[in-house]
Amino acid sequence: MAYDAGMDVISVSIGDTNAWSHSPDTIVAQRIAEKGVPFIVSTGNSGSDGAFTVGIPSIGKDVWSIASVENAYYKINYFKASSISKKLVYATTSSNLVSGAVVAGDKNIGSKSDGCDPSTVPNLKGKLALVQRGSCTFTLKSTNVIKAGAIGLVIYNDYEGDAFTPLKFESTIPIVSISAAGGLAILAGIKAGTEILTFDPNPHYLPRDNGYLISDFSSIDASNELDIKPNIAGIGGQIYSTLPRFLNSWGFMSGTSMAAPYVSGSIALFIEAKGFKRNNKVISHQFKNYAMKLVHTKGNSVIESPLLQGAGLVQVYDAISGKVSVSPTQISFNDSSSFAKYKTQTLTIHNTGKARAVFKVINEPSIALAPYNRSGQGYAIVGPVGFSNSKAKLIFSKTSVTINSGQKATVRVTVVPPKTNPKDHIMYGGYIHFKSGNHKSTLDTTVPYFGVVGKQRDLPLFDAKYPYLSDSDGTNVFSKIDTYTYDRSNSTTIPYIIYRLLTPTAKFDVDVLNAKTKKSIGKTMTDSVYLSRNSICCGEKIKQNII
Repeated sequence: MAYDAGMDVISVSIGDTNAWSHSPDTIVAQRIAEKGVPFIVSTGNSGSDGAFTVGIPSIGKDVWSIASVENAYYKINYFKASSISKKLVYATTSSNLVSGAVVAGDKNIGSKSDGCDPSTVPNLKGKLALVQRGSCTFTLKSTNVIKAGAIGLVIYNDYEGDAFTPLKFESTIPIVSISAAGGLAILAGIKAGTEILTFDPNPHYLPRDNGYLISDFSSIDASNELDIKPNIAGIGGQIYSTLPRFLNSWGFMSGTSMAAPYVSGSIALFIEAKGFKRNNKVISHQFKNYAMKLVHTKGNSVIESPLLQGAGLVQVYDAISGKVSVSPTQISFNDSSSFAKYKTQTLTIHNTGKARAVFKVINEPSIALAPYNRSGQGYAIVGPVGFSNSKAKLIFSKTSVTINSGQKATVRVTVVPPKTNPKDHIMYGGYIHFKSGNHKSTLDTTVPYFGVVGKQRDLPLFDAKYPYLSDSDGTNVFSKIDTYTYDRSNSTTIPYIIYRLLTPTAKFDVDVLNAKTKKSIGKTMTDSVYLSRNSICCGEKIKQNII
């Protein structure tokens, strides 16, 4: 419907963790992208589960799979307590904050039932009431302190936590929340004498320790066909934006569902500036070529893997301004079993600008992924993913390139993978950096690459002790020598196959054999195609009726 309505950009914040590109929604998204409409999809929020967690439909070849980057700043509100030297943090859904004297909002303050029983609420006329979170609803606490004359309610956390944002609810007085430590400090001030709270209604913005890093929830890794996914990243961690009115209209949320519309809006700005409608290929080239590479950790120059950030963080101005494009926009050297076919690839650099472009061609390796902990879990994928300092070498046919206006040049790239144990299946990567000799006329541009040391087809399909034959409850395990009778009138005797997949598989083909002849008498589970791996975190297993 969006395509038929003539939309310039389609943004979708949905998905399912499966890195095969054969699902119906992925095929539809791919076909729309091939028609020229940028199809933007959140990559998924399963990063804590390790590798191969990128979701459909973002896995489509020409579909934009969007990773999440943490916001560089966060919004904070301060207040001052007269007995405490430092400023304290508060959260609120109220807009009419009131400063003034604060007193205990319950005679038995700190019982977690603060403000829940009207009989224990003292006279609060003209005062702010301090109560501890817990035992009853905020609405009841608010109702009881209002009846006692309170002009505001301050709720402190009931465990060692920060200020929390109370849900919006009807109250005739402003309500704020503070940390447990802040509440106890104010309570000490109340017991020592008069305590005055002064709220600063203006928000303050402070830098975050993990700003401009890939969000830990952002899904990771290549497609099961070993194409680079995600493709590019947008700001998705701690986004301040619109909320439903009952949640006070504004607030913070995190997820690749925030990063996808961030990128979609960036593309809309590009289309407005350049006039390129329904030209997904050109738009994709510009954004990927001029994305900003992010580091793996703060204070370290090691580059983040393209399997977490794709081409990097979107840079709208550079995408609009860039006059040189490089294709393809990403390179997969695949795995060791396909090495001969993929080890040498060719990049084409096209100068569409008026000035001559001069580049140095540089290999910038990134951190590598170590998806398995073979000593601890065999080939069960580690969640969160492990990392390695293994680096590939790249051999370029040219180490410098000069391209006149309107001309093209090519550079052949041959990879020399790191000498790691193929059984570890290390996923190396990095960026081919075309460094401009004159930044006044030509911007730098980059192309991400990755590969796998090891043969993916050698990975075990099943987890240890799987698959096995069971009954309908999944409790009884039948060994190879057991005999049982399937009674069609008794559903509890229906045999099932129980399995857990360590490795994604395009097809799970099961033959039913004659026990004496060992020949197939038919197939079962014939619809088991393009299966994702199971998650090690949750003990997932699949039960399939084989009848």
